[in-house]
Amino acid sequence: MCGLVVCLATVVVGIDAGWQPLDEGGIEYLIQIEPQLLDALRSGETAELLRSEIPTHVRDVRAFRISVGNGELPHRLPTLEPEVPAAEPLVVDPPADVKPLAELQATYAQKLGAKLPKDTHPDTEAKSQPSEKPGKSDRPWLVLTLTVFVLATSLGGNIYLGWLTCDARRRCRKLLRPTPSAPHDEQ
Repeated sequence: MCGLVVCLATVVVGIDAGWQPLDEGGIEYLIQIEPQLLDALRSGETAELLRSEIPTHVRDVRAFRISVGNGELPHRLPTLEPEVPAAEPLVVDPPADVKPLAELQATYAQKLGAKLPKDTHPDTEAKSQPSEKPGKSDRPWLVLTLTVFVLATSLGGNIYLGWLTCDARRRCRKLLRPTPSAPHDEQ
């Protein structure tokens, strides 16, 4: 019965929390313990875990202050600076003598990492040589084929070695198995 009274007293008497902005920025989180709860903790009447959860809207907590009392705690967040309206996008009209992109002449573009012969210039090569042959692929099919073949050979070899090991183990166990002894001739 006495334990029920102590539990009821700790529910009624409790912890209050508040928050206020700091001068240097951020928020100070205030925790206030009521004197009755502090006395109950000091006397050992309760072994309650003191806990205060920070609300999700309170962000950038940089300091905590724990006090004993019954006063009202502030719940002030820092004032936000008014939002500056976004500037209108800058629209630039092209000059009248500039052609639209669809009407511009195509230019040569070289792949990154592609090497040109030393005696040619990119502009002359683009004009003199046709583009890549259709059907020619940059993928290394030979390397892929050889790699798959080596992988298959390796897997086959491992299966063969496993089979040899199982057979050797079977033979060894057969040799080590005790043989039934023949009846001795008694004389």
